[in-house]
Amino acid sequence: MEKIPKIIGERLKAAAVAVVSLSIVAAGASLIITKPWERSESAASETRKTEGSRTRFAGRAGDKNASASGRIEMRFTSKPEGATVQIDGLSNPAWSTPFTASDLKAGTHNLVFTKQGYAEETRRIEVNPSSSSYHLSLSPISTSVSVTSEPPGAGIDIDGRSTGKVTPARLPVQPGQHRIVVHLDGYRNAQVTASVNKGQAFPFAPVLNRVDAREAGNSNAVTTRFRKLFGGGIPQGKGMIDFLTTPPGAKIVVNGKPVAIATPAHAPFPPGDYRIELRQSGYKPVQQTVHVDVGKISKVEAKLDPQ
Repeated sequence: MEKIPKIIGERLKAAAVAVVSLSIVAAGASLIITKPWERSESAASETRKTEGSRTRFAGRAGDKNASASGRIEMRFTSKPEGATVQIDGLSNPAWSTPFTASDLKAGTHNLVFTKQGYAEETRRIEVNPSSSSYHLSLSPISTSVSVTSEPPGAGIDIDGRSTGKVTPARLPVQPGQHRIVVHLDGYRNAQVTASVNKGQAFPFAPVLNRVDAREAGNSNAVTTRFRKLFGGGIPQGKGMIDFLTTPPGAKIVVNGKPVAIATPAHAPFPPGDYRIELRQSGYKPVQQTVHVDVGKISKVEAKLDPQ
């Protein structure tokens, strides 16, 4: 009978040891389970803090394959600050200079900078891995003429006087009518009479015709030479189209394809129907359909309205 309490005591001790061992194992398992979760939450918190300091454009800048996918981060600034920026036609309230756009895709992007009291500026930039920032100085709105040309580098005369500037250029003028002439060696002059309102930047962006291109009408020397060669100035089996616009210098697109002449122009075409589009920067495009008959002159004439 004395052995029974002894056996019971030994079994109780063994049970206590087993309980302690199970507690230790359970505690260790709890540590193993919870620690990775805590680290994940910490990492996620840090990621959120980092992302909060940047403006997201597309995708995820934190992805490991971001560089492989050609995504680039770029800082945009302006003078003065506070310009709103559109990127490829997209806008975001956070895109106000200075700001950083993350995940820009490598390649060409169209930018529009706007700020009240300043002229809108449009730029086309090439973004590549070496790009890191882009800065633009805005011009206060004033009464002026904005003159560009294709090709650039043409001299600009206003009201019969040389400005000493070449295209592209923005030149201040007084409100009212002004005669603008753009001239470049080897090309015909382009001119327009501009009615400039107070606070307006009047756009004039002609495409210059080379001196050997034929102009619309029958009074110029080139047309006279063609009249002698081909009889009436019209090549055999073809008709002619006179292209005229106000202002001049508009690009000519025939059946969806640009041609290497600008208004005013006088060009031969085979007989048939043609879809004509006249384009000039700062103006609404004009579309017309014209029919060409053999040996006859057809006319495409339009007044371009500002956009």
